[in-house]
Amino acid sequence: MKQLVLPIKDTNILHEVEDTILNNFRFGRCNYTIFQVGKVTLLRVSNVLALR
Repeated sequence: MKQLVLPIKDTNILHEVEDTILNNFRFGRCNYTIFQVGKVTLLRVSNVLALR
């Protein structure tokens, strides 16, 4: 089953997602860093995780 994933275009929603990732998960700082690298490089999470 394919899932439709759309980019986040609203900056307010983007900031909410960043805050949620950083503050509401056990590995928040790690997940936040992966999210920021993906955002800056425009890579998918699977591609970011493959980086060495």
